[in-house]
Amino acid sequence: MESVVQLLALNPLLRTLSSAPAATHVALSFDLAGEAVLSFVAPRAGRLRVTNGRVWATRSGRPDAPPDDVVLGTDLPLPVARGERWVLESWHAGKSASLCFE
Repeated sequence: MESVVQLLALNPLLRTLSSAPAATHVALSFDLAGEAVLSFVAPRAGRLRVTNGRVWATRSGRPDAPPDDVVLGTDLPLPVARGERWVLESWHAGKSASLCFE
């Protein structure tokens, strides 16, 4: 069985990946087709950004904050705290929308 060191010596791509700093944030992308509804819990603090269409976003209530609704367009990202639960759907029934969490 080959050791990791031997594999790194043989493959320059693996060598590059192994020496790169670990990514601390990964962007997540979502496509909301037609009538789709997505329940999303933020894995960390970040922001939701619409990349296509408009999205109706509802934050679930917490003891320190009541539920609230916002309509998001491509013009302004929404700050999201770690652990917040959001229900996301296209603002226009039957039309798709896309967004990402950064």
